Amino acid sequence: MARTLIGTGTTDSNGRVSVTYTGTGAGKLQIVAVSGSVSSDNYDLWDALFYDSGLSDHRTDWTANTISESYLDDGTVITESNGSNTNYAANFTAIVDVVIEVDITGITIPSNSVRFYYKGADTTISSYLSDLQPHHFKFVCQNGAVVTYVDDVQKNSKSTTTNTTCRFIMNGSSFKFSDFKIYAI
Repeated sequence: MARTLIGTGTTDSNGRVSVTYTGTGAGKLQIVAVSGSVSSDNYDLWDALFYDSGLSDHRTDWTANTISESYLDDGTVITESNGSNTNYAANFTAIVDVVIEVDITGITIPSNSVRFYYKGADTTISSYLSDLQPHHFKFVCQNGAVVTYVDDVQKNSKSTTTNTTCRFIMNGSSFKFSDFKIYAI
């Protein structure tokens, strides 16, 4: 694997070094410290365009209508509160090809649905959630198409022609999410 130098530094009296890095939304980075012929372990770091852990340090710049939010130790619970389609949208408009990943860690579907919507393509995920088990969702938005993966298995693909926000659309539903991220391809 090719390595790119992002900075150099000198350790302080505690054996720590700091390097300044300006993010670009590049996605998953692997960081390794090298000194001469000695290397540290690889450490994963996410360089995201939009990131919400869903935990106590959650983002507050989502746009929500008729939705209540509860912040728990293991994720953010979103509950639709008026019985009609409602939106929970990340305040991010993609102008490049991106990947969107999120962990759905709990869900209640009282015969209705939770959908994920991006770039003019309505990608329904409710059928994959009928077992009420945790799942990892990945949406690859590239070359005019949105490809949906559930637990790393491709589920569907839809063409799209417009850029828009990334959002969950709910109808009479409640779900819990964590680790929501958008990064460039």
